[in-house]
Amino acid sequence: MIANMRDMLAHAKQTKLLGEVVSWNVAKACVSHVDLVKALEIQELPTCLVPDLPVQSAFRRACKALGQKRLVRALEEDSESITFQFTLERREHAFFTYHTEATLSVAKNTGKVACKVQDLREIVQRELDAELAQRRGTDIGRVLIKLIEQNCGLFPIRPQGGCYFITQEHLGFLDKLESFALRLGCSMMRFPVPAGTREGDRSARDAIASGLTTLVEEYLTCIEAFGADTREATFERAASQIQRARFKVEAYAGYLAGEQARLENLLDDAAEKLRAKVAGLLKV
Repeated sequence: MIANMRDMLAHAKQTKLLGEVVSWNVAKACVSHVDLVKALEIQELPTCLVPDLPVQSAFRRACKALGQKRLVRALEEDSESITFQFTLERREHAFFTYHTEATLSVAKNTGKVACKVQDLREIVQRELDAELAQRRGTDIGRVLIKLIEQNCGLFPIRPQGGCYFITQEHLGFLDKLESFALRLGCSMMRFPVPAGTREGDRSARDAIASGLTTLVEEYLTCIEAFGADTREATFERAASQIQRARFKVEAYAGYLAGEQARLENLLDDAAEKLRAKVAGLLKV
């Protein structure tokens, strides 16, 4: 039995991989903004992908900690602040009753809370400050997706997302991502995909082709929306995106098989539509 296990391990080490399917669990993660940035720095990953949490988003999260007996509704909003109404909900015999507790405003730039009811103001300010200083699992998940998208290509293996195919040339980068996730108390699952199997080769091809197709179709949608008010820099960015997509198709040619020609035709179509759009707007 031991000899058989050794043979299996030796064979596994010699097996050529197409890449790995990766997924992660960040649902219960909660870390400070500082710790998230530090974890990226330790792995030499870009920290610019961690944007500041908008006050509006932090406020919504803070409200969840205020209990289920308060209803919070936005009343008005301007460039500087948002005003909310806090309503207490109570069950009295066979009916629910509602009592307006207070109105409260939050400054968008500073996160400062203003409210005539001091106890409520202090509670909300405390919860809001805590949320502004920390990042939850959804924030970490977005950072992971951005890192994969920028460095490996984002190739979901199911429409809902959550599981992605990473080609074998990027497995070293995936090691860094896993170390980053583990440092934050998250878990990452990695499933090797061996080369040379009908199912594995087909699945890898379809995942990459589907991801690249979605990318190009997004470009086409943007081009269709261009109008007379579109800036020149936007047209230039669209042209650069199409060119980068061509590079990606060439880079993944070994995985794409017959899908490469279809993607190249799709990119030709996008480039032609961009040229036609620019020419049409110049005539106006």
